Amino acid sequence: CVIVWITAIIGGLNGESCVGVGRIDPRYAENITVYHINELNYTKGDIGNMDTANVFGDLYFDLRSYVIPIACKNPSAHWIPDCTNPEIDSSNLGITEVVVEIDSRFTNYSRCNAVDGNYSCVCVPGLKCTTSVGREDVAVSHKTPVPPRIFPDFMWWRYNLAQYLGGYWYSFLKEGECTTNNKNSSSMCYWKVVEARDRIRKNCSDVVIRSSVESYNPSCFDACDQPRNFSSLCWISCFYSTLMGPSSSHNEFDPNEAMNKTLLEHAFTLPFRSLAIATGAGQHSNGSILREPSNMPPPKLTFTLPTQRVDTVCPCV
Repeated sequence: CVIVWITAIIGGLNGESCVGVGRIDPRYAENITVYHINELNYTKGDIGNMDTANVFGDLYFDLRSYVIPIACKNPSAHWIPDCTNPEIDSSNLGITEVVVEIDSRFTNYSRCNAVDGNYSCVCVPGLKCTTSVGREDVAVSHKTPVPPRIFPDFMWWRYNLAQYLGGYWYSFLKEGECTTNNKNSSSMCYWKVVEARDRIRKNCSDVVIRSSVESYNPSCFDACDQPRNFSSLCWISCFYSTLMGPSSSHNEFDPNEAMNKTLLEHAFTLPFRSLAIATGAGQHSNGSILREPSNMPPPKLTFTLPTQRVDTVCPCV
């Protein structure tokens, strides 16, 4: 640190500060709230070598999987990564809400996935990634290629969903984590978990989101032979056409036809901080109800929140 100070005087370097070793540079430090979907056997709050997202980035990862019943039924669809992704097709998934302090000088986003239970990350070919926090703008990175008109509807829904929701994906490499091991190290670190808030079961989140979208456009879902069959083409078509408009199955979606995505944000966060205790959503494992902080008034919703109790309650695990 003395060397930095002397160099600043001699070289006239303005704005340099004496940054403690093994710490996030305070000039670029900020807290962000991210979400991660993975199997419940992993440690809550451990995001090293894992990908996370903000609300809309996570919603994109989650809701694009709703096409799986039709997209993956053909064996030739093995090229679609979601068909064999354990963070999507496992029956034991949770969503964790984590507050992370980061160095906001982002690097390129790394793809982090679990192979045989172990997470590892790779940089996108052609790009350079460092141990800093990686970030990707979902809408920008999925803007091209635009599907040809002859492509099936599920390809258009996946494409349009990225443009509709947007959001950010974040990658956290273990090498960049601030730990007690590097506290006295001369190397910089770029992220640390501030708080692993809560983990909910993903099937609980699905119930809240599905019920909210169904209640926004009930006539479409009620017209299906099996209105609650989430694997049917009818239900899937209603779901995406409600979100992004009927033209989204074969053309770039029209924002004027789309559902206000803020409503999805409320549905996604409801199980974490329950706005309506009567739904049974958002209950801690110790039995206490998650309540919205007093300084955050409940939003005005234009859909009906689900009244059924999910797994008796929507538990944090």
